[in-house]
This record gives sequence, structure tokens and C-alpha cells, in this order.
Amino acid sequence: MKWMLIPTLLFLFPALVMAQSAPARLPDDQDHLYVSPAGNDAWTGCLALSNTEGTDGPFASAERAKQAVRKLIAEGLRRDVGVYFRAGTYYLPDGLRLEAEDSGDQSHSITYASYPGETARLVGGVRLGQWELWQKGIWQCPIPAGKVPQQVFEDNRRLDLAAAPQSGYLEVAGILDGQETSSLVYFDGDLDPNWDWGDARLFAWPTNDWFSDDKPIKSIDPANRVLHFEPMSAFRPGNRYRVRNVLALLDRPGECKIAWSEGKIYVWPVKGQPQQGELVAATADNVIRILGTEQRPVRNIHFANLDLSIANAQAVRLSGAEDCSIRFCKVENAFTHGVHLQGYVQRCEVYGNLIQYNGQDGVSLEGLTTADVCKGNRIVNNHIHHCGRLVGHGGGICLRQSGSNEILHNLVHNMPRYGISVKGPLSSARTQPSGIDEATRYAGNWSRNNRIAYNHVHHVNEDSQDTGACESWCSGPGNSLDHNLIHDSGHLEIDTQCGIYLDDGSDRWTITNNVIYGIRASGGASAITTKGIGNRIENNIIVGDGVCSVGIVSFAYSNVPAYQHTYSRNIICFDSGDRPPGGFNQGVAVDHKIGSRLSWPGVAIPADANYRVWILYSMSNAKSGLIDYSGHSSLTIGSSRPVTLMNLKDTGDWHTFAWACAGSVDLQKGRADVTWENLQGGTIIFDAWALCSDPNWTPGGRRTVNPASGHLIVVQAETHAPDGPNMKSAYHFINWSDDRITESDHNLFWDRDGTVGISGEQKGSLENWKGILGGKYDQNSLVADPMFVAPERRDYRLKPQSPALKLGFQDIDLRGVGLTDDFPRHWDSP
Repeated sequence: MKWMLIPTLLFLFPALVMAQSAPARLPDDQDHLYVSPAGNDAWTGCLALSNTEGTDGPFASAERAKQAVRKLIAEGLRRDVGVYFRAGTYYLPDGLRLEAEDSGDQSHSITYASYPGETARLVGGVRLGQWELWQKGIWQCPIPAGKVPQQVFEDNRRLDLAAAPQSGYLEVAGILDGQETSSLVYFDGDLDPNWDWGDARLFAWPTNDWFSDDKPIKSIDPANRVLHFEPMSAFRPGNRYRVRNVLALLDRPGECKIAWSEGKIYVWPVKGQPQQGELVAATADNVIRILGTEQRPVRNIHFANLDLSIANAQAVRLSGAEDCSIRFCKVENAFTHGVHLQGYVQRCEVYGNLIQYNGQDGVSLEGLTTADVCKGNRIVNNHIHHCGRLVGHGGGICLRQSGSNEILHNLVHNMPRYGISVKGPLSSARTQPSGIDEATRYAGNWSRNNRIAYNHVHHVNEDSQDTGACESWCSGPGNSLDHNLIHDSGHLEIDTQCGIYLDDGSDRWTITNNVIYGIRASGGASAITTKGIGNRIENNIIVGDGVCSVGIVSFAYSNVPAYQHTYSRNIICFDSGDRPPGGFNQGVAVDHKIGSRLSWPGVAIPADANYRVWILYSMSNAKSGLIDYSGHSSLTIGSSRPVTLMNLKDTGDWHTFAWACAGSVDLQKGRADVTWENLQGGTIIFDAWALCSDPNWTPGGRRTVNPASGHLIVVQAETHAPDGPNMKSAYHFINWSDDRITESDHNLFWDRDGTVGISGEQKGSLENWKGILGGKYDQNSLVADPMFVAPERRDYRLKPQSPALKLGFQDIDLRGVGLTDDFPRHWDSP
């Protein structure tokens, strides 16, 4: 599928930028300059030597070519200008910076590109040298003078900062009152005070698993098992972290330590010796920096068919730019974003690029809070994958205060957080008085009117919580998600995962013709979660499995309004699948009604003994006045007396789990049925329970250690035996209000192995749901097999006899989703 470029002279490119497999002819109506690794900056910049004095020939550097272009501009452009780099690597220790003086004009463009049929690589760093063997395969060299590298690469592969643990995370054992932002208590054995802690850093997920942070470590206190670091967000017990850039942990090939205080870099090369590979330190903030102002923008400059790699910040950064583009380039190994459009950036295009292995976002569009200036850009036909390598909340394409953009035909996968995200200012989430006109309501919110369509997003949200594959927060009106394929997203050890997540203050979205399946979470998995005002969800295919048991979650939170939703002509289908085993911090949000129960049959009791009863839970009821859940529930084990569960204080947040010793009980060896019962009402997330006959034993976060003596039994709450029929939820309502839904009808519901109903505050059958508010909802909706062509192969086209078609559902054609035909074939595109 081909896409027309924006119809303006500023986007008319020479044929060579179309990434053809055979060398293209250079355009005749263009002035040509050339750069070569074998060139000389004293030469004239022509393609080859042509005079006896030896002064004709290509330049050696991008900077010299820029100066030659600037001279042509000053003389007055009469034709387009093309700067062509011959094959090879060009080291740019300070990057290439282009300003208004380097611009094309309204009629003539400036293009920097690889020579046809060749690939030039521009690197924002320098090769390292003066290597000395330090010990055990580890080599050391001086940091280049005047530079502060944040990354080191061997043969264009990022070397890991030596860390503990090498994969996964440690957990915070505790916190110190008043020092929640600058210290943590670690578990015995996790950290060694004898490690060399100079230049060490702490990478962590403080508070919730929403945003990561990375700060220098200041000191370690072994007597109290306390790590001190520069302030970040507040910590809680159980938060995840790792320590990095510790020389004592440099114990395998592919790792390094950057010792800024010593002026040295330590490396264990994959190839064994640094002389056998290219070892590069990142030294430039950007490989390419386009820097203009709103009054004097950089215009009509284009980059094509280049490999742009390695930077201390963004690989490509545009600000104060109009009608510029990055096309058919490989953009990789930036410390933060691959391509960053910041501030005043309009009508610029990122098209047909391979964007990979960047530290945070693949593409970031970031406007201003004071003016609507980052808008009208196109992010189209890019393969973006494995970003967020250094920043845990990194995503594929992230928009912040940026509107009227087109996000089309991208393939996005393997991100720790978002696939595609749209965010506005926090003020948009606040309650607005009734009667306020929309111009006033959304004043200052520029994240509006974005079209997000025909994207393929999968395997994202791999390391963060409370998120969506396609996500919005506090966005303005007029945004749309249409014809996107979203699947296999989330993580079985982290809760609250969504395919599409319209979070706080996300208003006036149109969600149409999307196909969503394979959403995973330890708890709280949903295909779509919507808050906000006036959101319209129509003609989507939603497939849940054994983990994702809710189609649409409708959620009003705190003082953030949620009303006037439309849910029409959707297919919400469940394929039960296998239920995953339980795990810590998954949990069950137990029914608040008095008398509700959970049961676990046949639990093995290993010996006669007195067992202390430990409960792992979370609770955030303080706002409603319930700060202590003690005495509200009981646990009955076999024929023993019920244990009234005590010492269950509010944990401060539904995502903060805590262990409490809630009682004790005498038990006999054998098997016993265990029942939890809500005695007094109230809600708690019940995560796990443990029985231990060692009175000195205490659990530790998500890791339970074996007791010094006696016996230990640990049971996950979510492994309880289900009560009644296996019912899935078409909708789940949180903080229901009668104005929540304006229209809900002509939907088709189906569960191959059970019953579809409603959960949350309208809990019950579909028949009950159809009877509320005088029969307002889903009167024409059906429960029937949608008759997909081949659901076992994830082919969700409809057979001609599908009952959904009779309800007005329009079959969704996914053939145009993802990369288009002109994406470069020499790059693998799964």
C-alpha cells in the first residue's frame, strides 16, 4: 500500500530516497556535494578527482559539507541541493547541528543522504583507544578529554553497565520515615558494602510501577542495611530496583563501567580484546540537531537512507523546524529518544525508518504548555522496536502536548511501557463545573485531533503497571484510534494492563475498527479501559482469554469526570484458555458484601503445630473512612476455629502490598479446605496467605524465605476455586453514575465456555443489565457465536452468516495495517 506525501513542494524528494535496491540516478536538477571517508575537507566536494592539482574531490566531514551548503544558500539557491555520503562510518564527536542559515527555501530543498546503492553511518561518538588490560578479561582506557559519555558500544551493540542483578530486580525491604525519597532498606545478602560504590547508580521503579528513575548512589550503611542516593520519587516496601555501574559486578563479556570520577572506562569486550572490534563512547548529545526558533525556523531540510547511531541524548532532535523530514534511515542507540520533535515543530515527517534500541522513546513529539506549536506532523511507516532500554517508561511513539498529527502504518513492539501514548496537561483531569463550554474546558490542552490508524502494536507494556498498549492521559478532544491491530501486550507478574487505555481526563476519543486480543496481567487485564467524557467505542473486535476476562472497563476515579460514553456494534468475545498460576502482587479484589467468600480446597498441612497466619494484601479505603480492616474477615482452615484476621491497616494505595501477621491457629497434619469470609463488609485486595509454624519467621516482599525451623505453607489468593458459573464480563463499572453511558446497543457477546455478564457496581447477568434505567442499554444486543473465519489462527474476519453483521457490524479489513510496501526490504520487518 502506497501513501501520498503531504502535498507541498517542501516534500518533493529526489528518487534516491525511496530506498531502491539498485543504485538510483542522481537528479539532474540538483546541485551535488559529496563526502567520503577517503575525502579531504580542503577539496571542492565533487565526486572524484578531476584536475592535476588534486584539489577536486569529496569532502571528508559532514561539517565541511554543511559549510559548503551554507555558502550556496548565502549566494541564493537556484536548485535543490543534495549532499551524498559515500559508504563508511563518520564519527561526529559533537554531532551535526543545523540552524536557520542551513535551511532550504520554499522552492528548494536541502537533502543529506547516502550515495545511491551505498550506506553511510553517522555516529555521535568517538572510537576509544589507549587500552590496557586491567584484569580477568577487563580492559581500561581513558575517557576522551572534555567528554562525559553515558554509553559505550562494541560493534554498535550497547554494553550493559555492570549490575546487580544482571536481569530482573531486587526488592525494597523497607523504608526510613522521612527518607522515603532518598534511601531504602535492602534485604540481607542483596548488596555488598565492600563493592566499589564510586559512580554507582540506582535504577528503580519508586512508588507505583509507572515511571522508572535513575540516580547516583551516595553511600551505603551496612550496619542498618540502608542505601542512600540522590532524591527521586518516594519508595515503598516491595518496589523494584537494581544497582548499576559497579566495577565489582563487571563479571562477563558485554559489560562495562564508566568511571567518570576516575576518567576511565572499563570494558569486558565480547570479542575478548578491544582491538578486535569497534569500541565507541557516546559523546554527542545528538547525531543530528536541527535548531531553529519559531521566528526563524529551520525549513526544508531532509535526511534519507542514513544510519544514525549513538548519542548521549536523542539521535535526531528537531526544534524550531518546519517541513523537514527523516526518511528511510536507521535510527538507533540514543540514550533517550530516537527522534525527538520538541517545541515549535510543524509539518515535519518521520517516514519509513527503522528505529530501534533507543533508551527511551522511539519517536517523541513534545510541545509546549504555553502555546499550540508542535502540530501537523506525520509519523508514518516506521518499524519501531526494543526501545526503553534505559528508561523503563519508554514507548514506541509518545505525544505530549502535540496535536493534529498523523500516526499511521507503524509497526511497534517490545517496549517496557507504551506502544503509542498521547498525553496532555494535568489540569485536563480536574473536575469542571457543568455548563462549561469546550473551548474553556480544553484551553491549554494541545494534545487533540491526532489520527492514530493502521498501526500494528504488540508485545508492549512488558515491564510497567497501570498502562495500555495504546494509551492516553489528560488528552484534548478529537483524537481517534482506528484500524489498529493490538495484541499480546502486558505481563503476567504486573497488574492493570489494557489494550487501549483512556486514562484520567481522556475526553472525546473515537475508538473504531480496532482488533484487540492477548492482553495479559497478573490482575486487572482488560481489552479497553475508558475514563473521561464523551468517548465513543464502536465496531471493534475484543477477544479476551483466561487472563483477560473483561471487555470494557468503565472507570470514574476521584474527582476526574467520566460520562457520556457510547459502546455500540462491538464484538466482545471470550476464549477461556488456560488460567495462569498465581503469583505475588496479583491478588483478588474481594467482594465488599458481607458474607462473600473465597475457598481453596485440599490444602496440605505438613505437621501438627501452631501456625501463625500471615496475609499479603493492599487496601486504600482511608478516603472513605476505613483505615483498619482488622476484624472484617476470617480464615477457616479445616475443622479448626475461624481465625478473625487482625492487624490489617490501610496500605495507602491499591498497588502497595504489605504482609501482616493476622492471627494464629492450631492445625493437624493432613488436607484441609480453607475459606476466607467477609464478616463486616469493605474491600481489600487479598494477594496471598501463609501459614508458618516458626514463630520467628517473617516474609520478605514477593520473595518468601524458608523458615529457620518448622513448616511453611504459601497460597496465592487468585488460585481460589471459582464460585458459580464461569462468567466473563462484557463491561466492568467502577464508581457508576447514571450518566456514564449515553448509548450501548447492537453489540455481540460470546463466551465459548461460559456466560457473559456485567461486573463491578452493576454486577449481574446481561438480563439484569438490560433492565436498568428503564431498559436503556443493549436492548438489541445478542449473545451468539460471532463466527470468525479462523480464531485459532487469530483470523477474526467474519463469515458471511455471522450474526454480528445483522447487527450492523462492519467487517474489519486488516490488510492495510502495519508497514507499507515501500518500507525498505533489506530490513527484516516481522
